[in-house]
Amino acid sequence: MKQQKKSQARKKLPRSSILMYIASAFIAVIAVALLVNNVVYFNNTVSQYTTQGYPYEMVAKELIPGQLLPGIFQPLSILGIAVVLYGAGLINQKITGYFHSCSNIETVVHAEPAVVNTNTVNTAAEDIVSEDPAESPAAVPEQIESQIVEVQDTQDSTDNKDNTDK
Repeated sequence: MKQQKKSQARKKLPRSSILMYIASAFIAVIAVALLVNNVVYFNNTVSQYTTQGYPYEMVAKELIPGQLLPGIFQPLSILGIAVVLYGAGLINQKITGYFHSCSNIETVVHAEPAVVNTNTVNTAAEDIVSEDPAESPAAVPEQIESQIVEVQDTQDSTDNKDNTDK
């Protein structure tokens, strides 16, 4: 039952993609109609000039670069815009589907507690730790901090003596 609902949700297109598909189809139809219109208009113009007595070669030589080629390339560029819009709709559909699939996945993060190894001793604190079990490396951090303060105080007092002797 859940799989059917999920597959239906995945098959549903985003509204923005549908809008892009419709717009690209509309633009493509306009481009094709414009292309056909320009070619028919070119043929009508050539036939009018030939009925007036102008030679076909001269009329074609003058009208092809000025009327036919722009009449072909303009609708082709509009058709290219329709293809780009269709591609944007496909990309939007894929990205939206990816984001929906990522949001539907239920991820549970299991955090394991940190393990403290009591056998390792910080080399900077080796001088401070004594053999008393209450003052072992696994002792309470406040006890370790008090030991560090005591050692620093004694070092400061020896530094003061050295400075006064000089």
